[in-house]
Amino acid sequence: MMKSKNLATVSGLSHSHRWNSFLVDTLRRANYWASRRLRPGFRTVAGLLFIIGGILGFLPILGFWMIPVGLFLIAMEVPRLRKPMRQWINRRKLHLLAAEQQGQS
Repeated sequence: MMKSKNLATVSGLSHSHRWNSFLVDTLRRANYWASRRLRPGFRTVAGLLFIIGGILGFLPILGFWMIPVGLFLIAMEVPRLRKPMRQWINRRKLHLLAAEQQGQS
């Protein structure tokens, strides 16, 4: 896997842009990992566990960021949702890169 620039650590971005970049980066990594290493049935189970962990996000170690990752893992099981989810992630990444370039200008 080619290392991508972690947008969450870029300085000069607003808090909402950093949060969005963290979420996009996490979803991209989850997509890569789950599509290559998890069997289809296990993706659903992993997605449910992530959602449950996200609901308990107020506890240490767990976080609310786990809910969208869980939903994404479950969406990977639905053939009609795979392509739109990947397109959404790519659009968000391009939007964040454009915001980073504007911030550095």
